[in-house]
Amino acid sequence: MTDPTRAALERHLLTNGGDANNLARALSKAPKYLRKMFRAKHRQGSTSPTMWGKPNGKLDKQQRAALLAEFCAVNAAELQGDGYDPIVRIMLAKLPAVDTPAPAPEPAPAPEPAPAPAPAPAAAQPVQRSVEIDPQFAVVHSALGIKQAVAAALEAEREALTARIRSDLQIVRYEVHDAGKVRVVDGLKHECFEHTLDIMTAGQSPWLYGPSGTGKTSLAAQLAAALGVRYAGISASPGMSSAEFDGWLLPIGDNGRFEHVESVCLDFMANGGLFLIDEIANLPADVAAKLNMLLANGETWISKRFDNPHLKVHKDFYLVAADNTAGRGGDRRFVRQQQDSALRNRFTFVRVGYDAAMEKQLFGDDRVWLERVWALRTKAAQVKLVEEVGLRQIKQGYLMRKTHGADKYPVERCLDMITAGWSDDDRAKVGVTA
Repeated sequence: MTDPTRAALERHLLTNGGDANNLARALSKAPKYLRKMFRAKHRQGSTSPTMWGKPNGKLDKQQRAALLAEFCAVNAAELQGDGYDPIVRIMLAKLPAVDTPAPAPEPAPAPEPAPAPAPAPAAAQPVQRSVEIDPQFAVVHSALGIKQAVAAALEAEREALTARIRSDLQIVRYEVHDAGKVRVVDGLKHECFEHTLDIMTAGQSPWLYGPSGTGKTSLAAQLAAALGVRYAGISASPGMSSAEFDGWLLPIGDNGRFEHVESVCLDFMANGGLFLIDEIANLPADVAAKLNMLLANGETWISKRFDNPHLKVHKDFYLVAADNTAGRGGDRRFVRQQQDSALRNRFTFVRVGYDAAMEKQLFGDDRVWLERVWALRTKAAQVKLVEEVGLRQIKQGYLMRKTHGADKYPVERCLDMITAGWSDDDRAKVGVTA
């Protein structure tokens, strides 16, 4: 080992305590004759001969770096031999390149008439030195820079995961361009989102229908965000009053005088917003007739509002209906009332089915559970069960497995949980046993 290399090693060990520790430990495991020499050297300034890699009261960092560099220089041939601990050879190979001093410039020639300028001496290139590392020690070599290696590996893994999500799961942001404005709607979108939005921007009201747990209510909220309006809704029931739409007359005035109290629906009709009527097929006939009148021709009259009965519907009012049926009455799965064709004709029907791509986006990191639920759904449809297997059921098992672990909640236990309300016959038909 040359003196410049020795000096470079000493500087490197002085500023890199971790490498100095590794080298000292490796030297302490040298063949017997070298180990004795190293320990003898080390004892010259150390009160604790067992603390090979650590400075103490008598052997500071500078002394230790100098000792290690000197020992490696004197015993370079033995340390780089094949029979010795490879970490020392790896350490030597890891050294930065050693710069040699630039040559002194030659004396300037005697002045001559119009002398050509002497070219500047070229700076000497650094002397590149390397020690060939046996491939079997590559892992050891990379371990010397373990922090950098781990950080690089984690970053590469993160980038690969992000690329996989973007390509495989296709999680995107949806931009809505309206009168020169751009609104961005974040979150997962059902496959019928864009079609429904087109219906609404064309001045029509959609009636979303399909099985339970397909995301109809969430779709309505996303449509409101895309349109840039506020959002509210109501769930219809057989016993509801028409006051939910046209307001109430209550004795809240002076001396118990009745005054009109506006409903949320009227507020939205007058000032804009998206109003959802969920389970619309549950509307009683008289309430459905009142709603049909309110929706007629962009204006209506509120008989309960004595001082100003006329109401002109705001240009940014949007009505969305949602139900498991299309309003033609119930079936073996859903008990619903048949709605008058006059009301149904106010809407454009959009079937909202199960969106496997969206389910994959939401729950794809537990593919074992997701594929098993898909198989359960297919089997239930084949044997014509009335039970539904939608987003809610997938989410129930997914959250249990994510929260408490797949070992505690294996797939079969989660299937038993989401079908607990089914009849024994139905469970047997789809292969779920208690």
